Amino acid sequence: MNVRRFLGFTIRLACLTGLLALGSLRLSLAAGQEASRQRAIDRLATFIERELEEQHLPAVSIAVVGNHGLLWSDGFGRPDPASERPATARTVYRAGEISELITDVALMKLVQEGTVSLDAPVTSYLPTFHPHNPFGGAITVRQLMSHRAGLVREPPEGNRFDHHPPPLEEVVQSLNRTALVYPPDSTVKYSAAGISVLGYLMEKTVQRPAADWLEQSVLQPVGMQRSSFRLTDNLRRDLAAGTIHTYDGRQFEAPVFDLGTAPANNLYTTVVDLGRFIEMILNSGAIAAEQILSPETLHEMLRMRFPTADLLDGRRVISFRGTLSGHAASISMLPEDSLGVAVMTNYDAANGATDRIARHALRLFRAVKQDRPLPIRDFPGPVPLVDAIKWEGEYTGAGCRVDLTLWKGQILADDGAGPRMLRARGDTLCVEDPLAAGPRLVMHGGAMIIGSDTLVQRAPEQPARVPARWAGLLGEYGDDDDVLYILERRGKLTALIDWLEYDPLEETSDLAWKFPAGTMFEGEQLSFECDSSGRSVRVMMGGIPFDRRPVGVEKGQTFTITPLRPVEALRREALAARPARERGKFRVPDLVEVAHLDTSIHLDIRYATTNNFMQTAFYSSPKAFLQRPAAKALVRVQHHLQRIGLGLLIHDAYRPWYVTKMFWDATPNRQKVFVADPSRGSRHNRGCAVDLTLYDLRTGRPVDMVSTYDEFSPRALPRYPGGTSLQRYYRYLLRRAMEEGGFEVYDWEWWHFDYKDWKHYGIGTKTFEQLTASGRN
Repeated sequence: MNVRRFLGFTIRLACLTGLLALGSLRLSLAAGQEASRQRAIDRLATFIERELEEQHLPAVSIAVVGNHGLLWSDGFGRPDPASERPATARTVYRAGEISELITDVALMKLVQEGTVSLDAPVTSYLPTFHPHNPFGGAITVRQLMSHRAGLVREPPEGNRFDHHPPPLEEVVQSLNRTALVYPPDSTVKYSAAGISVLGYLMEKTVQRPAADWLEQSVLQPVGMQRSSFRLTDNLRRDLAAGTIHTYDGRQFEAPVFDLGTAPANNLYTTVVDLGRFIEMILNSGAIAAEQILSPETLHEMLRMRFPTADLLDGRRVISFRGTLSGHAASISMLPEDSLGVAVMTNYDAANGATDRIARHALRLFRAVKQDRPLPIRDFPGPVPLVDAIKWEGEYTGAGCRVDLTLWKGQILADDGAGPRMLRARGDTLCVEDPLAAGPRLVMHGGAMIIGSDTLVQRAPEQPARVPARWAGLLGEYGDDDDVLYILERRGKLTALIDWLEYDPLEETSDLAWKFPAGTMFEGEQLSFECDSSGRSVRVMMGGIPFDRRPVGVEKGQTFTITPLRPVEALRREALAARPARERGKFRVPDLVEVAHLDTSIHLDIRYATTNNFMQTAFYSSPKAFLQRPAAKALVRVQHHLQRIGLGLLIHDAYRPWYVTKMFWDATPNRQKVFVADPSRGSRHNRGCAVDLTLYDLRTGRPVDMVSTYDEFSPRALPRYPGGTSLQRYYRYLLRRAMEEGGFEVYDWEWWHFDYKDWKHYGIGTKTFEQLTASGRN
């Protein structure tokens, strides 16, 4: 008996010891996985912070989820540059096209209930919906949902360019003034108008506003408590300030207004709320299934929305992105791994950055879940300047063309879609900028290898002049918040939309053009309304009017301002004033007259005449003075340009300080970016800045640039995208020649160049009379 008791005790003790060991092992494994998870978070946070710094993103928020809830969320940067408030996972952003997924779920709820049929004609629910259909066949609910209805992208009323949209009913009714672009069910063509029709269909079916139904049927059941299709006061307080950016380097805060196409793109939300939506999808409808969708209905929705499978490291990935009014968002899911991520930023169209962050997050957290080593993402570095200079040029082959262009020490690649920043891994370059993450480019000798295609480097050719009948069409159209540019690019009349998308147009008839496949307004018409002189006064794009914007001055005219005060009063005050005393050691001034060094450099000194922006003569003689090293460098530039039949034409060089003060005091605040602050002194005052253009050696005439000299308008920017290829080509030649000579272009004026040693010279106050009397040469 004692033996039995002893044996029983021994067995129980062994079992207890085993259980304790197993528990200890489980705790050890859990602790190990938690440590791995924390390392993954640390790596991801480091990656996001790097993206913020290198891509100049104001803020980023992220949420990573599994099928059992939130795994991690955080915010980085500042959602509002005017505030010290940091971004968090609760910062509100605009989700853009991701709004469609919420609308899809709300519609599928009605389908699941039998209230709506996917294959029924839309007119069964909306009898008054009848856009012109020259192809025949009815538009079905399914076709609207899958963007196969053939509708225009934007409705004439309440479109993304309309800051005062009418009710959804009027938005949908305005489509009756449009015609189908493609036969129903023939082509996938994105249409915010089509998704808006679905919203109105639901509105009529459930007899309540679409925004209310979307909130009741999806947002509330999923738990998206900080989301809405309207901008409420509560959301506005935490809404990140959207940042619009342009190819010419400008940035400004995006306007905030609700869209008429709300069901398609007006969702305000947070990454945590999007994480809850992702969790619902990962659980195949298990969360609040009785209130939302069955697994079968959800599967049908996903099959329509994502008909083809994308892969991430061999695993099926569901990804969707949105962009709107200074915001960008990406959601990505690995269904087989029950992982998902939402990433949002307040930088317009920055889906290249949000996609990179989302994919890296999925890789890291999948490795944690599978107890594998964490993946290491290498960071490409800047392209070395010596390589950038060597690789700059035009590459052609395999039916395509890629231009590599140097700008401020960075090299940009443009395959026709717009310039993208390149980063380097040895001889391999990759596109990594806010907008895109493109293919790898292998540079080998004088060639660029993209996949199996080889493109050969060649010197850029001088573009041909545009047809005379295009001249009156070029320009800017629309309002300040969303400019439509019509320009010539690579020999084609081109529309630049949203400051980012270049769309080469295909001419269909006199003054009518068509957007090609793969563009925002694919298949739609763009037509011009012209006055008696042939100058376009309005563009109709997909039925939406864009009036011509007044920009700068006409060719041959001089830009002028109305001085804030009488010029002579400004002159008296400026001559009596003195610049602030500078500290530091400066070189002894050695101003020389440039024309004495090389008479082939021509002069058109505007400030010695009244032909300038203040219509006043400031200099007593039409001369150009520069510090001797800068003047000699300019002569070298002239000799370089002469080899290609061009010469330099100087408009201004050394400028006495009192003139800078007059400019500043005379110019309205909104235009002061084009004049120097006299409290700091101008580089012109130091004798190390020159305003100039090119002239043709054969004719002696100035070449045609995008803007006139001293034009206070966006056309003055060195990267302004408008105009013609030939104008931009001459602007590029001037900039690159000056850069090779040791000068750098000013960010706001294509004609203004600063010599590299300008900091070594003090502010000059000598007048032209004094310089001339001293006999500087």
